[in-house]
Amino acid sequence: MFNVNSKSRLNRIAATAVVAVMMSASSFTAPANDTMVQDTFSVLEQNITQASQDLLLSAKQEFVLSLRTQIAEQIFDVKTDSQAHMLASDDAEQSVTTASKE
Repeated sequence: MFNVNSKSRLNRIAATAVVAVMMSASSFTAPANDTMVQDTFSVLEQNITQASQDLLLSAKQEFVLSLRTQIAEQIFDVKTDSQAHMLASDDAEQSVTTASKE
């Protein structure tokens, strides 16, 4: 009877010890997990910030390039129109001059 009771008590003590060890181990790993989670979030935040900055820089460069292209096209159109008017006026002057010489 004593052996049965002592085995039962030893089993309970062992079970309690295992539970205590598990709880203490989980309490030690919990701050480590929190630290790992915080580190992960910190890295994610840095990556998102860097990606956002890169995206904004790229958008700014594309916007500036688009504006420069539009300005260049308008300048080219203005020059082309003015050259066309000059050529047209030269043609008109030559035809008037030619007609008056005849």
